[in-house]
Amino acid sequence: AFKDGASVSLNGCELNNARDIVVCADKFIQRFPFLYGELGGIGTDEHRNYVYAHSERMSGGKINLNTTQEFFGSRKAAENYDRNVQSGYHPAGTKVDSIVTHELAHSLGGWLSKKRVLGSSFSHRDSDSFEGILRRRVLKHLKMTKADVQKELCEYATKNSMEWFAEAMAEAIHSPHPRPMAAETMRQLTEILREEGLING
Repeated sequence: AFKDGASVSLNGCELNNARDIVVCADKFIQRFPFLYGELGGIGTDEHRNYVYAHSERMSGGKINLNTTQEFFGSRKAAENYDRNVQSGYHPAGTKVDSIVTHELAHSLGGWLSKKRVLGSSFSHRDSDSFEGILRRRVLKHLKMTKADVQKELCEYATKNSMEWFAEAMAEAIHSPHPRPMAAETMRQLTEILREEGLING
């Protein structure tokens, strides 16, 4: 699933976390097979910042997982994430493995921006990125504004369009009952990918 020369390392991950990461990544690639050979790999490190993971959207799409004891280095990751969901910081109906989907969604958004899908461009600017353009379309269809994002998705999704897209994808894929914003994001994304000839259907 990764670029030639890209490395995959789960060193430092607790065993159950490592298994969940592999399963989640595999399912994501099956859903979006055009990403096969396009991703920058997976690595681990001990982030000093309070984050589960981060992705290098602007430089190859590599995902780095935090392996400190509060995160993927122990089962505390699941407990911490569940508290984040309960507080509304992350999307309803998701578990800690959705972090991997979230980071892969950054890679997907970056890839689609590079391909200029929807007339987007590969940049950090909300207005120019694929994610920013899609967010405007979804909000317009739902007759919502950015002020509705925290209630209808989660707090972290209010940071920018890239985090909005990643959190919407996490809920759409992992929640047994995605709410309208996440569901509409996946519906429109699927329609766009079909129109671009990237998936069948």
